[in-house]
Amino acid sequence: MIDSHAHTNFDAFDDDRAAMYERARAAGVLAIIEVGVGLDGSKQACARAQAEPMVHAAAGLHPTGLDGWEEAWDEFVALFAQTGPARPIAVGECGLDYYWMKSPKDIQADAFLRQLDFAQEKQLPYIVHCREAEDDLVPLLTAHGYARGVVHCFGGTAEHAQALLEYGLHLSFCGNVTYKSAAAMREVAATVPLDRLLLETDSPFLAPVPKRGKRNEPSFVAHTARFLADLKGVDLDTLTKAATDNTRALFLIEA
Repeated sequence: MIDSHAHTNFDAFDDDRAAMYERARAAGVLAIIEVGVGLDGSKQACARAQAEPMVHAAAGLHPTGLDGWEEAWDEFVALFAQTGPARPIAVGECGLDYYWMKSPKDIQADAFLRQLDFAQEKQLPYIVHCREAEDDLVPLLTAHGYARGVVHCFGGTAEHAQALLEYGLHLSFCGNVTYKSAAAMREVAATVPLDRLLLETDSPFLAPVPKRGKRNEPSFVAHTARFLADLKGVDLDTLTKAATDNTRALFLIEA
């Protein structure tokens, strides 16, 4: 398995980070995509990828932290000029967040589109954050024309999912798909084709059942994989192979 979206640089892992990576390996996790949140978080993701062989970095300007993003742009772009393991393999996470609404909608859209343009220029995949903004996200994305990406922790409707799949994107699900309150999310997840599905934890958030309420970590992706396999009526090996192959192909990683 590959955990396609985690934040193992967060201080929630400061006390046992090395042991956490070992638990991930023991659970069958081949690689972790460490997703940057803002400029500082993206720098930390790059450093984590440099230090830990199983980690690959993504760098993005998150919609909840866009104060001064234009001034930080050149420094953000410079992260992608690095060589070796520290160089980000994807742009993200970036997108729209109308739940926290830390920046006006037009500023969120401007920052998101700039990052999509940059991903297209560099021929990199992108990782989309969307919270309560799917009605704007779908037309914004589909009008852009560069469809090499994933909407992580997908929480939209079946109609949103269909539009994004038709556009060519992947969808990813994390531990909250296992919650009793997530019936609508499960209905959507059940319809996503295996060749468009990714697995993630969004660690340290959203631990799946039976770990709900605990700090999430990459090894827990196995619980989400098993749940989705049962939901989709396929064996676990079939689901994990499909999701792993999809992640390798999208992010061009060897694991």
